[in-house]
Amino acid sequence: MSYFSWTGHALADVGIASLLAMRGKSRPEDLDSDDLEACAAQMEGIYFSGVIGNYLTCVFPNSEYVQPGSGAAKDEKRRQYAREVIYAFQATKQLEGATCVFSGNPATHKINRVHMPLITGKDVLNFFPNGEGGLYISGPYLTAMQALPLGGRRCEGRLLIAHSDNPALTTAFARLYWQDNQRLLNLASSNRIPTGKGADPILSREMAAEGKFPDAKAPKTLLLHDLQQLLDESQDALKESPEMLHSCVTAYWLSNSGQGPSIDIFQVPNAGLRTIAQLSRDPIRGPWRRLLHSGWAPAFAKGKKPKETPAVKGAGLTSNRVYYDLFAIFEDGDVNESKVASFVKRHLLGRHLTKDQFLAWAETPNWLLTEFFLHRLLGMTQERLDRIRDFADRLARFIQTRNDKGLLHSLLYDGREWEIRNALIKAQRRSAASELLFGLQEYMDIFLAEDGMGRESWSLVRDLIVIRLVEALHKEGYFSKPDVLAEIASADEAA
Repeated sequence: MSYFSWTGHALADVGIASLLAMRGKSRPEDLDSDDLEACAAQMEGIYFSGVIGNYLTCVFPNSEYVQPGSGAAKDEKRRQYAREVIYAFQATKQLEGATCVFSGNPATHKINRVHMPLITGKDVLNFFPNGEGGLYISGPYLTAMQALPLGGRRCEGRLLIAHSDNPALTTAFARLYWQDNQRLLNLASSNRIPTGKGADPILSREMAAEGKFPDAKAPKTLLLHDLQQLLDESQDALKESPEMLHSCVTAYWLSNSGQGPSIDIFQVPNAGLRTIAQLSRDPIRGPWRRLLHSGWAPAFAKGKKPKETPAVKGAGLTSNRVYYDLFAIFEDGDVNESKVASFVKRHLLGRHLTKDQFLAWAETPNWLLTEFFLHRLLGMTQERLDRIRDFADRLARFIQTRNDKGLLHSLLYDGREWEIRNALIKAQRRSAASELLFGLQEYMDIFLAEDGMGRESWSLVRDLIVIRLVEALHKEGYFSKPDVLAEIASADEAA
């Protein structure tokens, strides 16, 4: 007997995936009665332990899981609730004429927002079929719905879950978050969860909260970080089944609280999925990892000055500016070209940096990443990129040979088109006595040419030249000269 199949509904599917994660299985059809019995017993022990009450409040408000009290009568009431809801898969009595909205099988229960997030209350008739005061469901799917929090994360006081049209990704996310929750539950059972506010070394992907189940931060960052981790781990599987990259991932960040139910939906379309997978491959894997490392925003314990407590960084702890801006490229469901250009300018162009930051940036081979984003996402031809690279390399040789700090300064810091154009013309005149720095056709090919995406803006082309220029000069040791670094630091202070 098969209890489940994928439904396409995020809450139901993540609930099923949570059961699969708890039993170490991959297909809904493989879950049998012994599996559901074991999962139900585990949920009963966790949900009535009081450890995750504040987490369950945002998912199943007013349920018996979150009701205070003790004593024999209360224990019996909880056991009865568990039999009716957690062990719902054992129900045999069917509701006459009622069909489960997820499976199409005969329904055994009529549920409301106490049992499933973001539907209406028990006696509210609106938004239910046929004017009924509740939603019909079969027992196994009600059990799966109760597993939902274990395959998601408590994130900034709400539930974060990830769903994909590829069930393997839905299951992978649920498995990762079940592992997180297991870790936290094990810490709680041994009284090792910190009670104070702020980060603790024991908590690797969340922050401690006073008297509450730990809470992850920055949901968009956490989602993209975890998606990249899952795709990294699936590289071999992706080679055999590349169709996984034609999927999309949708995250639901929701609260079922009676005081303020809410939902935010974040989607990573297949273009974003393919981009993240490609960034994990050589030769851009190393530069991409270094860029991500630079993007973490530090966080400090609440109410304390930075000098009094160490800063923490990482997925679930703080946001990452690189991930956040990568998300923005795809948040409209397709590639946003202006956001790609902004990403290159913000993260790959080292302008307005301190001397130490400038040196760290110059050591990073950003040209590979720049080529990737412009070629893969904007459609700039490889021929055009090669011309820009070669032009920048020629400028680097010119600057190094003549120690032309004026031209370098103009390219790094002048923002107006005429200033850059004027600096290039002056440099060309200075080179006329020997070999011309560039000619008319080359200038037009660099700054005025069109390719598949149309004419590039002056500022973007200048940015690309600077990225490659600094990389080439750094390789030749140009920035080891004290006078060069002094001028860079002086220019940064003026900026």
